[in-house]
Amino acid sequence: MTRPRYSFRPNLQNADHRQAWALLQAVPEGGKSAFLVKAILDSARQETLEATLRRVLREELKTVP
Repeated sequence: MTRPRYSFRPNLQNADHRQAWALLQAVPEGGKSAFLVKAILDSARQETLEATLRRVLREELKTVP
C-alpha cells in the first residue's frame, strides 16, 4: 500500500492562510510532516478538552442555586 498524499495550497489572500504558511515555512526542512502531525493532534486534543470542560462546567452549574 502506498502512503496517502496531501497537498496544502494556501490562499494567500486569506490572513489565516498567510499566517499558517509563514509558520510552516519557518519549520526546518525534514520537519514539516512532524510539525503538521503535531499541530493536527494538538488541535484535536484541545477540542476534546474544551468539550469536556464545557460539559463539566454545565453539570456543575446546574447544582448552583
